[in-house]
Amino acid sequence: MTQLDLILETYVHATSESVAGAVSEPGFARELWPLWSVVVSEDRGPLGVRWLLDDARYSGSTEVWVEAVASDACVLHTFVRVDRRGGSVSAWRRRRVRDRMVKTLWRFKDDVEGRVAHSGG
Repeated sequence: MTQLDLILETYVHATSESVAGAVSEPGFARELWPLWSVVVSEDRGPLGVRWLLDDARYSGSTEVWVEAVASDACVLHTFVRVDRRGGSVSAWRRRRVRDRMVKTLWRFKDDVEGRVAHSGG
């Protein structure tokens, strides 16, 4: 069973094409998962990106699937499936990763939508 298994969904009021383009930028993954070294395993174009994580401490996969729900809106389905090598992922660490992802995705949403940033929390 995967130790860290997260699913987040974020509604974005912007075209799926513009969102997918921003998701495929290298800085997006670095901001979303700053402690992990991820490598693109599949650039799915307008549908998003899949990354592999394989470093000294963690292994697994991450994905952001961009689903168009209207001509000017989409949903980001963000998946994380990660195991820690030689140990388990604590509940505290799972919460911390999830909270960081939520804040990063909200900031991304605000940027893409051209809005003033959320205060977080």
